[in-house]
Amino acid sequence: MEPTPPPIDPFAAHQALRDQEDLSRLVLFHKIMAGLLAVGSCFGLPHFTTGIFMMTGMMPATDSKTGKADPAFNFMGPLFAFIGFGIIAAALTMCFFNFQAAKWLADRQKLTPLYVISAINLLFQPVGLALGVYTFVVLGRSSVKSQFEGVKLD
Repeated sequence: MEPTPPPIDPFAAHQALRDQEDLSRLVLFHKIMAGLLAVGSCFGLPHFTTGIFMMTGMMPATDSKTGKADPAFNFMGPLFAFIGFGIIAAALTMCFFNFQAAKWLADRQKLTPLYVISAINLLFQPVGLALGVYTFVVLGRSSVKSQFEGVKLD
């Protein structure tokens, strides 16, 4: 008598297919978020260039009524440049991390950094909030956690 193969669990097969679809969607959504952040980094350019113009004297620093030099330019120029540079740097840094997250999701690696990146994405309303929550929901499943390297389930 031949041994009978174990029965195939239809729920497990469906869950595995669902996990693969959700993870491939997360890869795509993280790449889209990275693109949006790259475009969003351009919003810091007007601040940065205005600050540079104020510091280099390309913008007139005199009061139109009195003709005297405006002391606010000495403070506001570097402030504008610093804020603009901060916006650009923060957006491009998160852009890089979202591209890395997409790569790690596709390779099923580094689960903890994925959680950290998703938590930071929650700050970028409303798209980052939706992406962060969706990432937490998908990565929270034990069937998904088991696909990542080095993750031990209880």
